[in-house]
Amino acid sequence: MTAFDAAWSVVKMPYHGTTTGRLKEIREQGLKPRQPDPFTPPSVSFSEEPRVAATFAGIRSHLDDDGDPVVLYFPNSALREEPV
Repeated sequence: MTAFDAAWSVVKMPYHGTTTGRLKEIREQGLKPRQPDPFTPPSVSFSEEPRVAATFAGIRSHLDDDGDPVVLYFPNSALREEPV
């Protein structure tokens, strides 16, 4: 891997928006797929754009009153095809 490829992979890392109220659970158990409704399969939402994740975190913070918005980023290697 070239230096450019390594730097580019950092720039394109997926971002996940959440709240400070969920950080302890995420740190202890990792990001868990959730099912938003009975018609949607469980998944973890993320974006390659930090602004999109920040917007989601802000909305979630406001709706759930669960702390301040937080944006997490993680390497592509952390993504899995199937929930564990």
